[in-house]
Amino acid sequence: MIGDFFLSVKGAPLHSDGFLFGVAGFSLAQACWTVFLRRYGAMNLRIAFALLFSFGILFGVRLVPALHSVSLGVALGGYSVLSIISVSYACGSHRLSRAWRFGICALLFSDAMIGFGHILRVPRLG
Repeated sequence: MIGDFFLSVKGAPLHSDGFLFGVAGFSLAQACWTVFLRRYGAMNLRIAFALLFSFGILFGVRLVPALHSVSLGVALGGYSVLSIISVSYACGSHRLSRAWRFGICALLFSDAMIGFGHILRVPRLG
């Protein structure tokens, strides 16, 4: 709810402290998901490396040059890594249902589309 408060309710612009607080709130949520998922199984390292590789290329080539702040880049990079770890645990071997996997993967997809729409200015993805 912390991230939603700053990003949705307050409508914090991209290059503001409120946006960083929103990203921090969502990062805390991702960390909590990861702790929860870790209790029930193992990380899928293939998915982790594939996502780190592909998001790393996207981040280095398109995202970092589009940002005007080092702190924003660090915050978004940290959130991205936490999201990848969370997806990797959700897709690992455990006794949770497919709904958990789908939900966590859908969250990563949604965040990527928001990034494409707002930061990279891809039409119709906001």
